[in-house]
This record gives sequence, C-alpha cells and structure tokens, in this order.
Amino acid sequence: MMNVERLEEWDAAAYFQLRLQALHMHPEAFATSLDEEAKHGVEKFKKRFQESSAWTYGAFDGERLCGVITLFPQQLKKVLHRAEVTAFFVHPSMRRHGIGRRLLEAVWEAAKDDAYIEQLNLYVTAQNHAAISLYEEFGFYVTGREEEALFVDGVYYDELRMTAKLEESL
Repeated sequence: MMNVERLEEWDAAAYFQLRLQALHMHPEAFATSLDEEAKHGVEKFKKRFQESSAWTYGAFDGERLCGVITLFPQQLKKVLHRAEVTAFFVHPSMRRHGIGRRLLEAVWEAAKDDAYIEQLNLYVTAQNHAAISLYEEFGFYVTGREEEALFVDGVYYDELRMTAKLEESL
C-alpha cells in the first residue's frame, strides 16, 4: 500500500540513497551533480528534515521510499507568498502509478495550509514532457524559459519556470 508522509530525520538515509539514484539516472533534471551530493552525505538531509523551513514528503511502498518532493517556503517578508517546489523524483519502477500526483498533492495541501503561501514556483527541464503535463494538470503555467540553464555531459538543457496560484488552481 502506498503511503505519502512528511519525511523525518530517521528517513534521511533512505532519502539520500533515492536522491543519489535520481542524480545518477537523470542528471539533466537537477542542478546538483551526483559527485556534489555524495560529498554532503546523509547529515545534510538529517539537518534539513529537522528544520521547519523546508518540507520534504516521501512516497512509501511498504517500507521502501520510492518518490520524494520538497517544498521550500520563502523566508523573506516581501516574498512570503511564494514557495519553491523542488527535488521531485519518482523511481522509474514506480512511475505511472499516480505517485507523482500524490506527492504533488501533498505539497499543494501543505502550501494551502500555510497562512502566507499563495503561489508555487518550480523549474523543470524543458524536455521533461511527462512532468510538465502533470504540473499543467495542477494549474502550473510557464512564466519563463532559461536557455542553456544546465550543462550535463557536454549537452545544454533549457529549463522552464512554472508557476501556479493556489486560489486559481485545482
């Protein structure tokens, strides 16, 4: 049975392993490289999960963590109405089962429960059509394109910035 919940400090090792898999399988989808992330180790995520400024949710198939997503609410006064959706990944063996949708719903609901957040923003590789389609179903729309935003293994990738207004979507 699939369960989505906010990750805690004790989930850091499983998160770290899934994160490394994500960076290995899809280096074009993340700004952080596998080598950079591996240097930080599990401690980085233990600390992050203890902080209240970032909310990371995980999808569990039994005990196995198979998908993750993070919501970073902005902390500065003038941008408290915004939050960034980042580090979104579902293991390929578990895709096409609604897990990505459930993870996105989890951060969506968390954002709606926050007194300040009115809009969600994210970046997605322009070639990631499956992710873009899912985001559009949630009311995200493209607000910009950064050409050659990432350079991975000799190839440039464009990124789209997408935004969703919580009041107008879903």
